[in-house]
Amino acid sequence: MERIDKILEKTIDDLGLKKRMEEIASIDVWPRVVGELISSKTRAKKVRGSKLWVEVSSSVWMSELVYWKPKLISRINKALKGKVIEDIIFVSKEE
Repeated sequence: MERIDKILEKTIDDLGLKKRMEEIASIDVWPRVVGELISSKTRAKKVRGSKLWVEVSSSVWMSELVYWKPKLISRINKALKGKVIEDIIFVSKEE
């Protein structure tokens, strides 16, 4: 008899949901990956097509984060143990 975790894993793979679940997990790891300071100024909002959309509190922070984008992508993918995020889109926080 198969274990339930193996059955669920196979079902998720068969339905093509594994990639989407990994993408959504990038939202959860954002605060841990960027640290407390950046996390207090940003919020990961959504993932579309391997792109993580992050809301940023100010244009100054947005400029700084654009500079750090390659490193942030690398850290997210390392935390998720695979190439899940290919780009980060920074957007201004709607007031």
